[in-house]
Amino acid sequence: MKSLLVSIVAIVLLAGCGKTQDIDLNGKWLGKGYKCWGNLDEDGQELILDEEIFISQDGDKVVATKITGDECVKAGEKTWEGRISGDWIEGVAYGRSPNSSKPEAFKTRIEIKSINLLYLDSFGPDAVIEFVRIPEGQESKESDYDLNGKWLGRGYDCFDDNGNPVILDEWVSISQTNSIVTAIKLTGDNCIGEGQITWKGQIVRNEIKGVSYGKFPYQKNANEYPVTLLIKNQNLILDKEDPSWRFERNLDN
Repeated sequence: MKSLLVSIVAIVLLAGCGKTQDIDLNGKWLGKGYKCWGNLDEDGQELILDEEIFISQDGDKVVATKITGDECVKAGEKTWEGRISGDWIEGVAYGRSPNSSKPEAFKTRIEIKSINLLYLDSFGPDAVIEFVRIPEGQESKESDYDLNGKWLGRGYDCFDDNGNPVILDEWVSISQTNSIVTAIKLTGDNCIGEGQITWKGQIVRNEIKGVSYGKFPYQKNANEYPVTLLIKNQNLILDKEDPSWRFERNLDN
C-alpha cells in the first residue's frame, strides 16, 4: 500500500512538471479585446483594441509585456504575469486608472487553451481578452501608415493676449510607435505651449481615436477632449467633426 501511494504521488508530481516543461509561451502574441479609458469612440464608449505583447517564460514563471501601449498600460510595461499551474496561469493583470501614475495589480487567471492560444476572462464577459501567438518571422501589421515627421496644423482655435478668439496655423511634430500616435507643438500659443502635447491617440483602421488638449482664456491648466481624426492619406489628417482643423505635411513651402 505504501509503495502504491508513493507511486501515485510521483505520477501526479511528474504530470504537473511535465505540463510546464511541455509549454513554451515565449514570443510575440496579439491580444484581442483590450479596452482602456484613454481610447474612446465619438460616443464616449471604450474602443476594443488589438495590441501586441511579448511573453517571456522561465520555467513556470510567465511575464507578458506590452509592445503596443495605451494609457492604461504603456509600451514596455507589464500587462500581466504569473505562474503556470496545469492549464492555467495564476497571477495578476495590470491597469492604470485615469488619475493614477502607476499601474495597479489585479488578481487574474489566464487559461492556456493551447500553445498558440490564451484566454483571459477574469473580469467578466465584457472584458475578455484572447491572446493569439504571432508565428515566428511574421510581424503583426499595426498600421498601414507612417505619420512620423513635421506637420502643419491648420485651423487651430485659440485666443490672443487680450482674450480675443484667433484661428492659427501652427507646426507640430508627430511621433508614431506601432499604432500609438502623439502630436507635440512646435509652434506654441496661449492654449497649448511649445513642446506640449496637442493631441494623442491610437490608429484604428483609418482613424486616430484619442484626446486633444486646449484651454479657455485665463484658465491655468488645459482641458482634455475626446477626438477622432481621419487619416485621409499619408500627408493629410482631418478632424472628423470639424475638417477645417487639419494637418498637412510634405508642403512645397
